Amino acid sequence: MNTGPIQDHTYMSKNKGNYMYIETSHPRIPVDDAELSSPVLHPFADSKCLHFWYHMNGKSVGSLEVYRVTPALAEKTLLWKKSGDQGEHWNKAIVPLNTKRYDSGFREIIGHSMKVHFKGIVGYGYEGDIAIDDIKVVSMSCDLTQSVNETVCDFEYGMKNCGFEVNIVSDGNIRDWTFFNASFVDGNQTKSSDDINDVLSQNQSSYIFAKASQLQTGQRVVLTSPDISAGLHHCLHYSYVSTGDSIINIYTKSSFGGLEMVHVLPSIHQSTWSKQSVSLLTQSETFTVVFEGMVGRERTSFMALDDIIIKNGKCATGRSEIKKTTVRPEVTESSSQLTGIVCLSVFFAIVMILLLLLLLYRWKFVKLPTDSVNTNTDDRLVEEQTPFNIHT
Repeated sequence: MNTGPIQDHTYMSKNKGNYMYIETSHPRIPVDDAELSSPVLHPFADSKCLHFWYHMNGKSVGSLEVYRVTPALAEKTLLWKKSGDQGEHWNKAIVPLNTKRYDSGFREIIGHSMKVHFKGIVGYGYEGDIAIDDIKVVSMSCDLTQSVNETVCDFEYGMKNCGFEVNIVSDGNIRDWTFFNASFVDGNQTKSSDDINDVLSQNQSSYIFAKASQLQTGQRVVLTSPDISAGLHHCLHYSYVSTGDSIINIYTKSSFGGLEMVHVLPSIHQSTWSKQSVSLLTQSETFTVVFEGMVGRERTSFMALDDIIIKNGKCATGRSEIKKTTVRPEVTESSSQLTGIVCLSVFFAIVMILLLLLLLYRWKFVKLPTDSVNTNTDDRLVEEQTPFNIHT
């Protein structure tokens, strides 16, 4: 009986893609093991998180273990372990990689080179293949209370510490979002402040933002999520602010680089957070979610994002999936300018129509003066001079 995955995780396809696995059939015997080690990972200055997908299916599945090997400290530390049947599907694991946690809650970043070591152990039977795929080291603070079936970014630990990336495209027209750190906010501040950042930070929450006054018209700010599993429905939750003529677009980006429009966030024209949920269509391959803010011409425009959550399954609100389009709008004019041009064109068209109607009315119904009228008894008009004739 084949208990291994029927397709890889990256493409969810039988015809392409690869994964690593340990075979449990003959000549394997119980407690045999297979090991896989990463290249040397050099010291990190910030928290790192290990993401990978695993497949453990069958009644005699053994164990899968993940170790951190630190040569300078002569340490081999068990970071993660799973045993037994985990279902017929791929599962995601999120593992803190370079932090030590103490009972007091203090966390220490390990400042040494290290390797990641995977170890698969054969169970007592042949129905228990173990596979791994899509291994990635991500800059983020691993929250062990977070479900592995969701991706969360509330920006409380900065922009990069939740696995999201900014400005990953080599494009001179793209700029970084700005991080607003709520830990520096005075908790006693009043809502009478004129600064939009002060108003939005009343709930003591960090977020990212972009001000048109600090950027140029047509420039973009881009935020990209970590990889999201293919073959499943997902619900995207987020909070945003968009004032003036700035626009925030949401795309999905496939592992091959193709962009598909998901949603355009309407401007709410006030300095308050708006929460939305959008159902994402099932993808045939691993993908990311891209938030793209586009700067218009109004210098007071403002954009902000916070509390981004991507969960497995359709949105609970029952909101229908938004039809996607591969047409990607380019920033050539601001939305307000385009709206003004359209309105002006409609106005001139209406004026021209009214003038044309007025001329037709005068031509048909206004009686022009005549030089002479026949005075026959039947009072019929016998002769009328052609309009605009000049008599001497």
